[in-house]
Amino acid sequence: MQKDLDFEPNVTVEDFWAKINKIKRGDLLALPHTSAAVERVISACKLILSDRRNKLSTKSISGLLHAIYHEAQSPF
Repeated sequence: MQKDLDFEPNVTVEDFWAKINKIKRGDLLALPHTSAAVERVISACKLILSDRRNKLSTKSISGLLHAIYHEAQSPF
């Protein structure tokens, strides 16, 4: 089923939902019931980006978010 959900990065909303609609009825499609994870990422981005740090590249922001997330998950 995962192979069925591979999309091109520039897929339109209509094409996305058309492909979702074509998934077999027997397959379970689970969508998150909350956007809390997304909101946590947005909140972390607001902490990372400031007036002085507004020119960070996407790669740098991604690395910082990765470090923050894994630091919070670390048992140490």
